[in-house]
Amino acid sequence: MSNTDVAARCIEAISRRDVETLAALSTDDVVVRPLRAVLEDTVYRGRDGVEQWMHDIAETWLELRVEVEQISEPEPDYVVALVTLRARGHGSTAPTEMPVALTARLRDGLVAEAAVSTDREAALRARAR
Repeated sequence: MSNTDVAARCIEAISRRDVETLAALSTDDVVVRPLRAVLEDTVYRGRDGVEQWMHDIAETWLELRVEVEQISEPEPDYVVALVTLRARGHGSTAPTEMPVALTARLRDGLVAEAAVSTDREAALRARAR
């Protein structure tokens, strides 16, 4: 499975809130920096972190879909997905739509680090670490 395929499967799993698939496609020491990391400095680590992240998503969003526009691998083991988040919160059922970039650094075919950025152009220009 290619790195872009791994990223696509992870994105699908996020929309389905499928912790098992996310964990299976991630390293044991995965680090996830979601959009809330920018505001709250929230970072999730390891399988427990993936489970907590999915729990936090479920608490915040009544509905969350991640629609992929483009997935590319600008450098080996570094994937960028341009997506639109479509969501409805528990407190307000008003729809929310936000274009973001999901980036992932892979190791041995698994996601080792993932992040969400509102600056899509910067994510496309970024280099793998």
